[in-house]
Amino acid sequence: MITTTDAYDAAAAQADIDLAHITAPAGTTTGYWERNLERDCWSRTLLWASHGEGEKATVDISGSQYDDGTHDVGITVWGVSEGEPLTAAQARRLAVHLLQAADSLSPERQSDADLLRQARADLAGYRMAAASLLFCSRDDITTQDEALERVDRMVNPTS
Repeated sequence: MITTTDAYDAAAAQADIDLAHITAPAGTTTGYWERNLERDCWSRTLLWASHGEGEKATVDISGSQYDDGTHDVGITVWGVSEGEPLTAAQARRLAVHLLQAADSLSPERQSDADLLRQARADLAGYRMAAASLLFCSRDDITTQDEALERVDRMVNPTS
């Protein structure tokens, strides 16, 4: 007697043969071809990297490859249920792993020069805001330039 499980296993084995010509994306580990009912096709899991192995929460860069050769990729968190608490240390490690995964997936990552330009622009904005606060709150500061000088002395007292 052939069971539904036997029939599925036979179909999956045939899919492995029929889909052997579909190459996995570079750098991935693949799972077995399985029937994907949501998309009405065969698909297999792909794993590019795993961060945080051995910790409470791990972060995978993973996805699926479909029988037409296309694939998707994303970030998956494992080991933590929705609403489950983490200690501060666990949360920090999870944050590091999430950032590592996001950085590796982000093709538009900013260069160091772009980040430095942005930091300088942010700093200039904070400098102006601090000077405005001083100017508005202190009677002994009579001009915006004087407020900027005072901020600069507070930030870098040696200049």
